[in-house]
Amino acid sequence: MAPYGVDKDQGGDSKENDSWMEKCVTKVQEGGKSKPSAIAICKAQLKKSKEKDSSLEFESVEIEVMSQYNSFREQWIRKEMQKGFTLEQSKSHFDIYLSLNNYSFI
Repeated sequence: MAPYGVDKDQGGDSKENDSWMEKCVTKVQEGGKSKPSAIAICKAQLKKSKEKDSSLEFESVEIEVMSQYNSFREQWIRKEMQKGFTLEQSKSHFDIYLSLNNYSFI
């Protein structure tokens, strides 16, 4: 595990934080983000969870990423349908866009 430069007031690069960051970064990258972007997102989420004095809930990051994905997908499909494409065509165009840009969501 690599150090992520977690602020000392958030526990620094401890084994617990590094492990959490590894899982988070991997999951966010699966959502199509670059590693630097994933690290930034995860550091912000870690800071948020530490500020709330809550446990490190990885599920909250997963929910947030999937929520952003679903929102993006809905907007994409809506715009495609406004152009005159059917729902199925719009979904297909979205899948093609993800494939061409090497994005994958589980």
